[in-house]
Amino acid sequence: MELIDFSRFSVKDSCQIQAPESLDKYLIDITKEYSPVDFLLSYNGVGCLSRGDLQAIKGKAKQGKSFACTSLETAVLSGDFMGFTATYEDIRVLHIDTEMNPLNVANKAKLIYSLCDWDISKNNDRLVLLSLRECSAEERIKVVERSLAMYKPDVVVIDGVRDLLHDFNDITESGKLINDLMRLSSTCKCAIMCVLHENKSDGNMRGHLGTELLNKCSEAYQVTKKESTVIVEQTESRNAPIDKWSFCIDEDGKPQPLEAPVKISKTDAAEEKIRDYIRALFAENVKYSYTGLVSSYAERSGCVESTAKKNVSKAIGLGLISKQKDGFYMFCDFV
Repeated sequence: MELIDFSRFSVKDSCQIQAPESLDKYLIDITKEYSPVDFLLSYNGVGCLSRGDLQAIKGKAKQGKSFACTSLETAVLSGDFMGFTATYEDIRVLHIDTEMNPLNVANKAKLIYSLCDWDISKNNDRLVLLSLRECSAEERIKVVERSLAMYKPDVVVIDGVRDLLHDFNDITESGKLINDLMRLSSTCKCAIMCVLHENKSDGNMRGHLGTELLNKCSEAYQVTKKESTVIVEQTESRNAPIDKWSFCIDEDGKPQPLEAPVKISKTDAAEEKIRDYIRALFAENVKYSYTGLVSSYAERSGCVESTAKKNVSKAIGLGLISKQKDGFYMFCDFV
């Protein structure tokens, strides 16, 4: 008779592992109403710069990437610039620069202040700028985390995301950085715009870092320069795409649109129907939850729920309604 090794009874195999913690927080419930994409800007009625996501701004050296960032920052801070309209008031911006010296970063701040028509003699707490040129890569990512916790920005611009790691071709290091930034954008409920150079040969963002960023970002913008014109084109988007836009740099070193942005015609029949339904709904109630607004819109217009969601999103993009701090939606009677 063979001897039985009782010591093996204390060893757990794959079927004996204790039940894991609940996975409820990761499960997607198709019966649940999820909040729509929370855009911080709109361009010609189409939302962009989504909260809780990464965005990429790419281009070759000296093509105008920083000026493109400045334009978007000015739009969210001033409410309206370069054809973009902010969807919230009092948006807070954190600008993190890893390449320029403090003097250049301060000059960038003064440029934004000038474009926003702010008092340049004192700091405005809605815009915080950090210069991390003298930090190590390990220090920079720690500063990013601490600054998000401290300043609680809605928009973060990392001009020089490549400098948050040692080797942008390292698969593990690049993957960890992008995952960390995704986590921060989600937990801190902010949009994180990452500026990265393109390869000279193929136009792709540099290294494995660029590949990871492209795979994980919600929007990617390519910046090119033709003579004195800077052209910005949204090359990738998980949502409805926005039109390309362009600007020049005037004699004072300020970005200026080359032509007035094309506005959506208010006489458009489909848009007018949306406006009429929205006005009628808010004549009945001062504010709605997202679920209540979609349900009421579908009932009043006679459309299906999916169409109601699309039209409510379009109304948000058009500035007809806005989401308040308490999560409810109210009518913008100035539209």
